[in-house]
Amino acid sequence: MDDPLTITENAAIIGYGFAKDYYTVLRRQPKCVDEFYDDIGEYKTVFEDGTIVLARTRQEAKKVLLGPIYEPRLIVNSIITVPCGGSLNRMMITVSGRSFTTVFIAELRPERPLTYVIVSSMTRHFSAGPDADRQILEMRFAAGDGPAYTGVDRMAMDGLKPK
Repeated sequence: MDDPLTITENAAIIGYGFAKDYYTVLRRQPKCVDEFYDDIGEYKTVFEDGTIVLARTRQEAKKVLLGPIYEPRLIVNSIITVPCGGSLNRMMITVSGRSFTTVFIAELRPERPLTYVIVSSMTRHFSAGPDADRQILEMRFAAGDGPAYTGVDRMAMDGLKPK
């Protein structure tokens, strides 16, 4: 069995390269970006206005990706990769940008030119403005429960005091 640390380190390298190539192609040769996708999958995009588009084929994903994309959406801030199932056969790649977050599930496909393909993804576009401009979501569970805030400024650990 492979060493888990080695698998994690290799996943980080592979995921970084995969995401870097993906966004380079999206910027420079957008008509070729569908090569990163499996023939059939589930590719969800949530736009700033709340519109959700679900694509299930490479061609449908390509139509969504060739929509109006402006430069701030393509600025990548971080790439984090986690191997799934203790191997490099399947990885979750999370890409955070200035105005988007994308989570890819990529699977090893040695027969394909890119070696890995996206079998599932979820992209969320949001305003590139300051955090103060973003909506703070509030969710309540059962009657009488306190609110569960999902905004960044209200962390669950706020009430904890150091010893």
